[in-house]
Amino acid sequence: FVTPESLQCISITFLAIDQMNRACDGTDPNRLDTRIKNTLASLNLKAAERAIDLADASSALSHVRYGLQFAGDTGWSLCYEICLRLHEAACLANYLNSSPDEVLKHFEEIINHARTFEDKIKANCIMIKSSASGNIKGAINSAFIILNQLGESFPSVATPEDIQNAIASMREFHCDDPKEKIMNSPELTDTKKLWSLKLMDHIFPYLHMMSSNLLILISARMLKISFQHGFAPESASGFFCYSYSLISIFNKIEEGYRWAKLALVVLERFNAP
Repeated sequence: FVTPESLQCISITFLAIDQMNRACDGTDPNRLDTRIKNTLASLNLKAAERAIDLADASSALSHVRYGLQFAGDTGWSLCYEICLRLHEAACLANYLNSSPDEVLKHFEEIINHARTFEDKIKANCIMIKSSASGNIKGAINSAFIILNQLGESFPSVATPEDIQNAIASMREFHCDDPKEKIMNSPELTDTKKLWSLKLMDHIFPYLHMMSSNLLILISARMLKISFQHGFAPESASGFFCYSYSLISIFNKIEEGYRWAKLALVVLERFNAP
């Protein structure tokens, strides 16, 4: 939640960084001390990420350009984390700006330079969302490939047996006080499981349009991860979509309603709007 005071502080921060950027316009970044370049790149990264939080894609892209300019050609070797996050911010800002070619350009930069599979996941998630506007089926297939690499495999086609098994697996998580369990269970910290939840959350809208059978498998898997490894804000989507599947596919209205109420419990726990 942005208060007037915090908004004023953000505006002052943006103004200060903009002034530093303008002061360096026309200056060869290679002539600057490495520590100064890294500091300026880091400040522009923070400004870009904050602008994205405020849905200001134009400001974010401006700060990304300055940040990458200060990072320079040696950015991937000298300030790897800053460079990675700048390109991630570029992917996301260009996605918000409806510029798929630019998303692809920065995505390829990350794929070519990222040191680990985990460092590529966020960019992959953004690329899936970007490509879905023209190829939903391709976006879903890409998501399942990444989920498989994260240890979460799914059948290409969900059979009636797969669906019944998914529903049956949920029975082990029934308890007398599910709200207390959600509120008191640990928060999800496993990086791969967390990214699995995020990725499954991303593809819910596409599955709703393309495959309701896979939708119930995905939502059931999200709940299984949440109950076994810990909860995250994305767990709420799992509860909601599982509830939706029970009601719309199987007409299990009362059972679906119970699961839907638990989505609200997750939102309450994480103070989500």
